[in-house]
Amino acid sequence: MAILLVIVGKLAKAHLKKSVGDVVMFSRNQFILDCLNAAQDGQEAIKEIVAEAVSDTLKVVTVLGEKKHAGIYPLYQF
Repeated sequence: MAILLVIVGKLAKAHLKKSVGDVVMFSRNQFILDCLNAAQDGQEAIKEIVAEAVSDTLKVVTVLGEKKHAGIYPLYQF
């Protein structure tokens, strides 16, 4: 099973972390952990986490990079 996200509640704000100068950054690893933990609560819980993450796409693109072509890019696979 894979969690596939094209563009990227309860745990939503945990995947955003403060770095130097109190600038909030997107944490890929924390985002994945939050999604895995939310999976127990169903799709709606995951939807909330993804919605929070994509509310500021610049933070996500800064960490994951901007894609030049459309496609599916796995963030995590187990």
